Amino acid sequence: MTYDLGAVYNVTNMVLWNYDEGNVLTNRGIKDFTIQYFDKTNGLIASSGLLTAQRADVTSGRIVAQVIDIPDTSNVNKIKLCISNNWGDTLAGIAELKFGGTYVSAWDNYTPLDLISPTGAVTTLNDWSPRELFHSWDTSGLTPASPLRSTNTHAISANNYMWESTGIKTGTVTYALSNVLGVTAVALWNGNEVWNKSVKDFDIQFLDKNDVQIASVDGLVARAGGGVAYVYELNAVGVLHGPLAARVGTVAEVFNFDEVRGVKKVRLNIRSNYGDGGATSISEIGIHGRVVPPSGTVFRFL
Repeated sequence: MTYDLGAVYNVTNMVLWNYDEGNVLTNRGIKDFTIQYFDKTNGLIASSGLLTAQRADVTSGRIVAQVIDIPDTSNVNKIKLCISNNWGDTLAGIAELKFGGTYVSAWDNYTPLDLISPTGAVTTLNDWSPRELFHSWDTSGLTPASPLRSTNTHAISANNYMWESTGIKTGTVTYALSNVLGVTAVALWNGNEVWNKSVKDFDIQFLDKNDVQIASVDGLVARAGGGVAYVYELNAVGVLHGPLAARVGTVAEVFNFDEVRGVKKVRLNIRSNYGDGGATSISEIGIHGRVVPPSGTVFRFL
């Protein structure tokens, strides 16, 4: 079992709640094991000797934690438990595990282009079927759809692939994140079906878990989407038969900034579009962020 700590720590101890189910299946708990420590490049730093976990003590009706002495090890990013056996069952497990240690530094275990999709959104504008707001974060229209990266190409937006307001062109769109993050960039695939509906002037505002604004990046200008403004191609006999074949998908425009920590929501304050009188559109959005551990001594649940 390999645990990614999400950052670099000096690790000093381990607390284990061994397996128990219904106060009877304590024989599924792990018994003999060793620990291997890895740095942020996945290089092996050190290994422990053979350690023994106690069988879960459930006499009180609850599992009693066991503090296990482990070698103090510096600059650890991952911890691997190599389990040799358990207390007798054919299955093995752990109820809960945490490590104690001192936070050293952040470590991004993904490339700078990896992005996170929001988990929800609300707007002071509006939307309409089939161009609802959720299409701006559901990766519809992206190639590939996963992993989410700013270099992924978004098809020319249309029904079920984009968000578009109707009758209102300015206002806010607030995207919720699954975790509280340190955010360093926002990737925007602007509305690209009709270029003058694209977001133009906007600000990025950052809200904490209590919906309090903690920072903002103001005065941004997004490039127009790659669509065309109702330009259609004539066939050989002069009949309109479809949009220009030259219309191609677009990659994201990335807005980078100094890391803002404690962010639970990202809000776009849209102040103008590229000229349409009654609609603004976004094809897709992605957030570049990471979970930021607190500084100092911590006990981190994994």
